[in-house]
Amino acid sequence: MRLNKFIPKMALFLAAATVCTGAARAQSTTQGAIAGTVEDSTDAAIPGAEITIHNDGTNAEQHLKADASGYFIAPLLEPGTYTVTFAASNFGNVVDSKVLVQVGQLTSLAPKLTTGSVQQDVTVSADAATLNFESPDLNAVLSRSAIDNIPVQNRRCSPHRAWSRTPAASASSAFAA
Repeated sequence: MRLNKFIPKMALFLAAATVCTGAARAQSTTQGAIAGTVEDSTDAAIPGAEITIHNDGTNAEQHLKADASGYFIAPLLEPGTYTVTFAASNFGNVVDSKVLVQVGQLTSLAPKLTTGSVQQDVTVSADAATLNFESPDLNAVLSRSAIDNIPVQNRRCSPHRAWSRTPAASASSAFAA
């Protein structure tokens, strides 16, 4: 008897939990991330390397350390251009400027530190394309002008409109008298 009362309540709870979880997944992010593995010139990981991430637009900085395998990740970064500095004892610093962080994207970096004094700096400056190897998701950031210039008639997309524009096709019935 008690089991008959329990099953509907459990089903209701599971349905509510499923709806709430779906709503949480539907929310979009407004941030990006920078991640990578700090290595030396022989491709050996540099554990404990110090990473400074500087937002060029706001001058905000984040400081973090690479883990035991040399991996680091800086999540929840505002979109923009960053300068990332890598430092480790007995290695020269590497400065990677113009690192672009986009909404919903993980920007991967692969810094190679060379042995040398602390005063020796290596500056890398390039606009690298952002590649997403972690998931098959496709994200794109479109500017307002790109959206405004999408070739859609009257901002309405209808299969009937496309069909009526096809050469030798007619929207009227072929059996009309």
